[in-house]
Amino acid sequence: VTVLDFTISDSGLGGAGDGLDIILDGTTSTGTVLVQNTTVDNSNGRGVYIHGANGTNPFSLGNIRLDNVTSTFSNTADGIAVDLDGTGTVANVEMQDVTAGFSNGVGVHVELTGGVTVDSIDLTNVSSAFSASEGLFVDLDNVTINSDITLTGGPNSFVTLSGLTTPSDGIRVELSSVTGTPNVSVTDYADVSFNDGNGIAVVNSTTASVGTVTVSDNVVDNSLSGHGINVDLFGSVGA
Repeated sequence: VTVLDFTISDSGLGGAGDGLDIILDGTTSTGTVLVQNTTVDNSNGRGVYIHGANGTNPFSLGNIRLDNVTSTFSNTADGIAVDLDGTGTVANVEMQDVTAGFSNGVGVHVELTGGVTVDSIDLTNVSSAFSASEGLFVDLDNVTINSDITLTGGPNSFVTLSGLTTPSDGIRVELSSVTGTPNVSVTDYADVSFNDGNGIAVVNSTTASVGTVTVSDNVVDNSLSGHGINVDLFGSVGA
């Protein structure tokens, strides 16, 4: 599945439609789901929504990749979301040069639940501003992860003004009931500021082990209702 070089505007204004909606329920494919060079503006639901659950059979997917994708003004939900729920598999979830602005939910949301198995999650230069809840949220619950969770900013990266409706973190990585011991890193964010929660939070539960946790070389200020950086680890930790 490839979505390439699109500009999508004014979706679902009579209801709650998404700008771009890719449904992968029960899909079996070793290819890449790619959204590239795509701009979405003024969606009454989500800006970009890639989601899958088990259909008649569990889904089995190759990579999911977003490259140079922007969403602005998602009026009732997340700006950009990858949401997989069920006992399926996905090779890697990758984003590069992805930005969400004015999201009435999470800015950029990666949510894997319900028994998903994933090799790695790699987000590079993913930014968000003006979100009702978290700016960038990686939420793993009842998931098997075989490799690492890597969030890397860059000189132009930003996560600002998150939690405009509900106090929420700028960048949040949360692991609950996770099998595997992934290394987790959040590094090189140039501007994490004016978020109405923690600036950066990495949290694991007692049923989620992690390997090495690295939070470094980030510029964080004005975390309005929380810590600048909050690493709160309950389960087993490698280092």
